[in-house]
Parts: sequence; C-alpha cells; structure tokens
Amino acid sequence: MDRWPEPLLSWLASPQQAGLPAAVKAYLLLIGGVLAVMGAGVIVIGVRQQSAAHSLLKYGVRVPGTVVRFVQVSMGESSYPCPVVRFRTLDGQDVETRTRIRPRRRDSAGVGQAVWVIYDQRNPQSAVIGAVSSTLGCAGILIIYVGSMFALGGLVFLALGVFLP
Repeated sequence: MDRWPEPLLSWLASPQQAGLPAAVKAYLLLIGGVLAVMGAGVIVIGVRQQSAAHSLLKYGVRVPGTVVRFVQVSMGESSYPCPVVRFRTLDGQDVETRTRIRPRRRDSAGVGQAVWVIYDQRNPQSAVIGAVSSTLGCAGILIIYVGSMFALGGLVFLALGVFLP
C-alpha cells in the first residue's frame, strides 16, 4: 500500500475534529472482541485447573508409593520427563500412573525412590507426588492471571472502539 487512506490521514491530522474512521473502529471492536473471548476462555481453563488442584489437595488421600520410571511428555514443541508412580489405594488396589505435574528437577524423585502420592479416591489414576503437590494451585492462578490480562486488553480495545469519536 503506497499511501494511507484519506480518512485515516485526516483523523491523524486532527483527531478531535475528524472522528475515528469506521474501519479503524471496526478493527478495534474486532480485536477487542477476540481478545476478550480468548481471555474468558483462558480464565475458564484456569478456574478448572485451580478447582481440580484444590479438590485433589483437599479430598485426596496420601499414601506411600514408588517412582517406577520416567516418561517423556510433549507439550507443544518442548518435552519433559514425567514420573510414573506405583502405589496401593486404601481399598487395596495396585495403581501405576503418570503423575499430573512434572517435578522441578529430575533428581527430586529418582527411579526406585519412595515418595508420598496424593490420589483422588474417585479416580486413582489422578495422582501427584506429595513433594510437588503444593505447586499445583500455582498453575491455575497463573493461567487465570494470563486470561485476565487478555480479557482486560480486549475490554480496552472494545472501549476504544465504542467511545472514541
């Protein structure tokens, strides 16, 4: 595009007199709407994560277990080792499952090491290693924060599109 559209140039020259071009308002509303919807979706994901973590930590059962191996879990373009634990539930069922959270350091729980496992009685496959379980809620809070920033940015764009002359 060789030159700027005439309505945009006149608005840039004197924004108080000319008023915002309709195309710019439409873009502001579109960008604002997309950001607000994305932010709301991310907030819902964060609330669900936070709720699941809270439920597991509050109503979960803590039992001794053993790290049996590590499996590589891919998340986008990166991957990380995730411990697989074996434990016995309170009703005597033997369970082997991949934990829901990665350890901060691989050496924090080595293969064959005894660990505390917190599992959901309704779904024993949902388990975390007790040493890292306190970080579960942090992920939900961080996701909610990021979603809030997207939603807030979207609302700012929407307000600009609606209230600018």
